[in-house]
Amino acid sequence: MTISNHRPKRQAAVLIGTLAAAGVLLLSGCAASNAGAEARTSTPVATTANQPVEIDTTMSAACGQISALLTVQVNAQSNHENGSTDEATYKAQLQSVQFGIEQTPTVDDKTHAFENARAYMASVGEGKFDPDAAKWGQVQQGLVDACRSANAPVSISQANGG
Repeated sequence: MTISNHRPKRQAAVLIGTLAAAGVLLLSGCAASNAGAEARTSTPVATTANQPVEIDTTMSAACGQISALLTVQVNAQSNHENGSTDEATYKAQLQSVQFGIEQTPTVDDKTHAFENARAYMASVGEGKFDPDAAKWGQVQQGLVDACRSANAPVSISQANGG
């Protein structure tokens, strides 16, 4: 009985010793493989950053973009009104909405709602977008109607609190 109590302790000590030795060998191997690493040069990895990007100009994609941008707008307004975001954050969020609307792709929109929205945002001036302006309400409604007509309804997700 005494032998069985000492055997597990001995086995554990051997196991720990083996693991420690393996760790030392592994670390020394890493150090040795990194020796002289400064002298080596790396080969650049090819990326697609400079490749042309195909823009999806379908109404479905454009309406999805409008959904995302109006979600940012509605949440920015709500969070600013309830005090969970400061003025600088609110203005930055509105600027991102303005920029996003200005960048919507040209789509086959018979009502010209997207063209009207881009023109409206360009006319208000950078950083001067007021989501409560009556004219923006009309432009926004035109976008919603155009998307609904294209079977790509706009949806907004609202979450209060930042």
